[in-house]
Amino acid sequence: MDIKIINRAILKLGESPISSINEQPYGHLFAMIYDDVRKNLLSAYPWRFAIKRVQLAQLDEESLSIYPNVFQLPNDCLLVRNLSDFNKVPDLRDFKATSHERYQIEGDKIYSMWNKINLIYVADVEENFSQLFKEAFICKLASELCLKLHQNLNMYQVLEQQYIAAINQAMTHDEIMQDTQELCENSWVAVREVW
Repeated sequence: MDIKIINRAILKLGESPISSINEQPYGHLFAMIYDDVRKNLLSAYPWRFAIKRVQLAQLDEESLSIYPNVFQLPNDCLLVRNLSDFNKVPDLRDFKATSHERYQIEGDKIYSMWNKINLIYVADVEENFSQLFKEAFICKLASELCLKLHQNLNMYQVLEQQYIAAINQAMTHDEIMQDTQELCENSWVAVREVW
């Protein structure tokens, strides 16, 4: 938990900063919501600093599913963005059709027809945030407690507008991936490039 982020949120609420998370009356309130708000914000958008790519190894575990292979999701996985059994298709002869019918996610496991999986996911990052993520996080923390602390709907609306502005700015500055940017290269792309 970053006390600087919490103090910025407290300042947005017009209050004096705290020196410790245990300090009353704000420290314990922010401590209660900090991780949930952070994880929700990380999961809501594919922030570039939180994207990870890994190749999962098959578990030596019998599958009780219709899919014969079992894979463990990484411990820090908040959201699966993409998974496949290939990274790049070099030409049309190597084309492999993929579909969501070839795997199923249940809990912290992936059951699949594939023998190996390349996974792109949003990781549970706890520090080293991008600057615009920090700004959006600060605004969201402040807005979450605004009505509890001040019962001021106008202040809440301003904080939500600042949050939306920070998200929009992050998208403009390419800190948030757009869905079209993470599509795997496939035969359709290869055909288009030949033309």
